[in-house]
Amino acid sequence: MAWAEPVAYGELALKPREFERLQPHEYYALCDGYEYRQRRRRVEVGNEIFVYSYFVAHLLNISGKYLKKNISPKELCKPLLDAMSGGEKRSVQDRKQDEEYLRRIFDLPPEGVKEDG
Repeated sequence: MAWAEPVAYGELALKPREFERLQPHEYYALCDGYEYRQRRRRVEVGNEIFVYSYFVAHLLNISGKYLKKNISPKELCKPLLDAMSGGEKRSVQDRKQDEEYLRRIFDLPPEGVKEDG
Protein backbone atom coordinates (compact mmCIF):
# COMPACT_ATOMS: atom_id res chain seq x y z
CA MET A 1 0.00 0.00 0.00
CA ALA A 2 3.01 2.31 -0.40
CA TRP A 3 1.36 3.78 -3.51
CA ALA A 4 -1.57 4.96 -1.37
CA GLU A 5 0.47 6.75 1.30
CA PRO A 6 1.03 10.03 -0.59
CA VAL A 7 -2.71 10.41 -1.14
CA ALA A 8 -3.55 9.37 2.42
CA TYR A 9 -1.08 11.74 4.06
CA GLY A 10 -1.48 14.53 1.50
CA GLU A 11 -4.95 15.07 0.12
CA LEU A 12 -6.85 13.06 2.72
CA ALA A 13 -4.76 14.45 5.62
CA LEU A 14 -4.76 11.15 7.49
CA LYS A 15 -2.33 10.44 10.29
CA PRO A 16 -0.22 7.26 10.00
CA ARG A 17 -2.19 5.51 12.72
CA GLU A 18 -5.51 6.39 11.05
CA PHE A 19 -4.23 5.15 7.71
CA GLU A 20 -3.07 1.85 9.20
CA ARG A 21 -6.48 1.18 10.74
CA LEU A 22 -8.42 1.73 7.52
CA GLN A 23 -9.82 -1.15 5.53
CA PRO A 24 -9.23 -0.93 1.75
CA HIS A 25 -12.90 -0.22 1.02
CA GLU A 26 -12.84 2.61 3.59
CA TYR A 27 -9.74 4.09 1.97
CA TYR A 28 -11.39 3.97 -1.47
CA ALA A 29 -14.52 5.60 -0.03
CA LEU A 30 -12.39 8.44 1.37
CA CYS A 31 -10.69 8.85 -2.02
CA ASP A 32 -14.07 8.95 -3.76
CA GLY A 33 -15.24 11.59 -1.30
CA TYR A 34 -12.14 13.66 -1.98
CA GLU A 35 -12.69 13.44 -5.75
CA TYR A 36 -16.34 14.45 -5.28
CA ARG A 37 -15.33 17.50 -3.24
CA GLN A 38 -12.79 18.48 -5.89
CA ARG A 39 -15.39 18.24 -8.69
CA ARG A 40 -17.85 20.32 -6.65
CA ARG A 41 -15.17 22.92 -5.97
CA ARG A 42 -14.39 23.20 -9.70
CA VAL A 43 -18.08 23.80 -10.42
CA GLU A 44 -18.27 26.44 -7.68
CA VAL A 45 -15.18 28.21 -9.01
CA GLY A 46 -16.64 28.13 -12.52
CA ASN A 47 -19.84 29.72 -11.24
CA GLU A 48 -17.87 32.39 -9.38
CA ILE A 49 -15.88 33.18 -12.50
CA PHE A 50 -19.07 33.64 -14.49
CA VAL A 51 -20.62 35.90 -11.84
CA TYR A 52 -17.48 38.05 -11.68
CA SER A 53 -17.24 38.23 -15.46
CA TYR A 54 -20.89 39.33 -15.60
CA PHE A 55 -20.18 42.38 -13.45
CA VAL A 56 -16.79 43.15 -15.01
CA ALA A 57 -18.25 42.97 -18.53
CA HIS A 58 -20.98 45.43 -17.59
CA LEU A 59 -18.47 47.78 -15.97
CA LEU A 60 -16.27 47.66 -19.06
CA ASN A 61 -19.22 48.19 -21.38
CA ILE A 62 -20.54 51.12 -19.33
CA SER A 63 -17.20 52.89 -19.11
CA GLY A 64 -16.69 52.65 -22.88
CA LYS A 65 -13.14 53.86 -22.40
CA TYR A 66 -11.24 50.70 -23.30
CA LEU A 67 -13.59 48.76 -25.59
CA LYS A 68 -14.52 49.55 -29.15
CA LYS A 69 -17.37 47.03 -29.02
CA ASN A 70 -19.36 45.56 -26.16
CA ILE A 71 -18.18 42.33 -24.60
CA SER A 72 -20.39 39.63 -23.16
CA PRO A 73 -19.69 37.86 -19.85
CA LYS A 74 -19.36 34.58 -21.76
CA GLU A 75 -16.61 36.02 -23.97
CA LEU A 76 -14.83 37.43 -20.95
CA CYS A 77 -14.75 34.21 -18.93
CA LYS A 78 -14.10 31.81 -21.84
CA PRO A 79 -10.26 31.74 -21.48
CA LEU A 80 -10.50 31.16 -17.73
CA LEU A 81 -13.02 28.34 -18.03
CA ASP A 82 -11.03 26.76 -20.87
CA ALA A 83 -7.89 26.88 -18.72
CA MET A 84 -9.73 25.21 -15.84
CA SER A 85 -11.02 22.39 -17.99
CA GLY A 86 -7.69 21.86 -19.75
CA GLY A 87 -5.60 21.38 -16.64
CA GLU A 88 -3.18 23.58 -14.75
CA LYS A 89 -0.21 23.41 -17.12
CA ARG A 90 -0.49 25.74 -20.09
CA SER A 91 2.00 25.81 -22.92
CA VAL A 92 3.55 28.95 -24.35
CA GLN A 93 1.49 28.45 -27.50
CA ASP A 94 -1.74 28.31 -25.46
CA ARG A 95 -0.83 31.52 -23.67
CA LYS A 96 -0.09 33.23 -26.98
CA GLN A 97 -3.42 32.07 -28.37
CA ASP A 98 -5.16 33.43 -25.26
CA GLU A 99 -3.31 36.72 -25.62
CA GLU A 100 -4.32 37.01 -29.29
CA TYR A 101 -7.91 36.14 -28.37
CA LEU A 102 -8.05 38.84 -25.69
CA ARG A 103 -6.37 41.42 -27.94
CA ARG A 104 -8.97 40.66 -30.63
CA ILE A 105 -11.87 41.01 -28.18
CA PHE A 106 -10.58 44.20 -26.60
CA ASP A 107 -9.30 45.59 -29.94
CA LEU A 108 -5.84 46.17 -28.48
CA PRO A 109 -2.76 46.84 -30.62
CA PRO A 110 -0.13 44.06 -30.80
CA GLU A 111 2.40 46.12 -28.83
CA GLY A 112 -0.02 46.57 -25.93
CA VAL A 113 -1.59 49.57 -24.24
CA LYS A 114 0.61 52.59 -23.73
CA GLU A 115 0.66 54.28 -20.33
CA ASP A 116 -0.44 57.93 -20.18
CA GLY A 117 2.28 59.97 -18.62
